[in-house]
Amino acid sequence: MTPVRASAPGKLLLFGEYAVLAGGRGVVMAVDRRAHVTVEAVDSEDLVVCAPQLGLAGEGLVFDPERPERLLGLSGRWLARRLAHYGLEPAGLQITIDTAELFDADADGSRVKLGLGSSAAVSAALDTALAAWAEVPAGTLDGMLSDYRAAIGGPASGADLAASLQGGLLRVQAGGDRLVATRASWPEGLHARPVWVGRPASTPAFAAAFDGWQSRSPDTAEHWVARVDALTCSALDAGRAEAWIASARGWFDALLELQAALGVEIVTAPHRRLAEFAAEAGVAYKTCGAGGGDFGVALATDPERLAAFGRRTSAAGARPVELRIEPSGACVAEGRGEPTEGA
Repeated sequence: MTPVRASAPGKLLLFGEYAVLAGGRGVVMAVDRRAHVTVEAVDSEDLVVCAPQLGLAGEGLVFDPERPERLLGLSGRWLARRLAHYGLEPAGLQITIDTAELFDADADGSRVKLGLGSSAAVSAALDTALAAWAEVPAGTLDGMLSDYRAAIGGPASGADLAASLQGGLLRVQAGGDRLVATRASWPEGLHARPVWVGRPASTPAFAAAFDGWQSRSPDTAEHWVARVDALTCSALDAGRAEAWIASARGWFDALLELQAALGVEIVTAPHRRLAEFAAEAGVAYKTCGAGGGDFGVALATDPERLAAFGRRTSAAGARPVELRIEPSGACVAEGRGEPTEGA
């Protein structure tokens, strides 16, 4: 059988971190860095997984469905569930997972994972490839969300999975077992500068801290979520660059407050210094996603001010990374053909 190749984009959460875990709105953009998955037949009685960025090359890892988390963590648990979903026998399959585009070099030259939703991108690409191998339609966001949350094993909105499946710029809102994801529009005249602080973060640990805070202080948490949700809605409803910039400033202050409430460092020292540089340059700055490292983004209507900010990022141990909105979601192609949009 001809090998099947699939890919899916990573993401950057612009607004809505933590609030989306409690029913608030979020804005997430798919980015033009993708995870790639290949499924092919091999002469083996086992399912073999190769993941070069995890050091699994050559013969790879013989996948044990009884221990799906071995080395692969979330991706292993997801793989076990989706193989069962599509009724695929693992024997005689090789799955290669390539996330090179979602890695970068740190200050020492070592390869480190960027905080661009690689787990969701791999999950979307895996599902799309397995569906094509089984010759059935790929899963939908609603149909996959329960398995995805179970594979994560903790609080998760699924906004990252929506971006990887659908691509583009999305407005998302979780409610119970569902996540509503609809297209959003980028404001005319708004310029963005994503910045990587060189330190990867653990989103599940931060999400668990937020979940615990909600349980301990439900009224305070509800008030915080309502306040930041209003910031997100004001940006989306106005649809103007100035509204997005004002909301970003409000979000930065709100995340500092959340940091104090949770007792975990959401807005790290490099992010705080970048915010100071942004204020001096006359642009807005906020962290993206759960925080603790990873990415932030500067927003402005004046590209020269944004460039001035960008030139100072190295003083905070950070650097700008070129990221664009990726319009295509999860894609599949057979053999050596070019991918076409699938999910």
